[in-house]
Amino acid sequence: MRKIKAIDEVDFHLVGALASSHHRSLVSRSLKRYETTLKDGRLAHREERTVYGLSASVVVVYNEKTARKKEYNFRKKLAALKAKVRETFRVKKEKGKSKAVIKKAIDDLLSDSSEGSFLKVTIGGRRYKTLSCWLDRTKVKRKMRTFGKQLIFTDQTELTTEEIVALYDQRPAVEEDFRQIKDPHTIAWQPAYCWTDSKLRVYALICVLALLVLKIMVREARAHGFSMSWNTLKTELADLDEVIVVYPDLRSVRLITERSTIQQRL
Repeated sequence: MRKIKAIDEVDFHLVGALASSHHRSLVSRSLKRYETTLKDGRLAHREERTVYGLSASVVVVYNEKTARKKEYNFRKKLAALKAKVRETFRVKKEKGKSKAVIKKAIDDLLSDSSEGSFLKVTIGGRRYKTLSCWLDRTKVKRKMRTFGKQLIFTDQTELTTEEIVALYDQRPAVEEDFRQIKDPHTIAWQPAYCWTDSKLRVYALICVLALLVLKIMVREARAHGFSMSWNTLKTELADLDEVIVVYPDLRSVRLITERSTIQQRL
């Protein structure tokens, strides 16, 4: 919350994600209420809400393909957990363990699993112990409503739904920039070798300028037909060496190592 307020005070705008568990009313909206269909086929529903004390637009994006995949994996994990519960019960029962011991073993198994809260287990009988294991269908349905749904928010309420989603979809590129700044073989934000606030600010500025230079290099390469990442571009350029030979009569010759076709064009 403090960081959000700090961003608001310096007149920056933000786009981020929200946890579906904190906005269950939004996630539980029927797909019939999703008023926007994006170019890639995803559905989107938008509402204006207060987020972290800011007036924001919240967009719920639904991806049917992702939802089906998550549902499949979820049901598969539930089935595997039920099988483990039955096997634990069988083994403990054959060893003549008491009902309390069997119950504790199964409770430990459920508590160690992220799907454990979706199963209900009871152990009945005294001498001839019985096991009942079934799904908590209310919890399962509530969980499945979140599958394939992503909550995006922004304080730029004047943007269209499509623009908000497009901005958030650029997140991987921003994360890649942070990785480049932290890469010890590229910009190397750390170690900084300076400790005062003023010097750290200058060093941070230099790192951002270095990142800008890298982005410009990649952009220029792509503008000339080279659709390559920075790492690929760096590898191509790293093999190049240049020397200037100065002769006694002060003539100078600029020499570059042997280059591949791609290196010559770069």
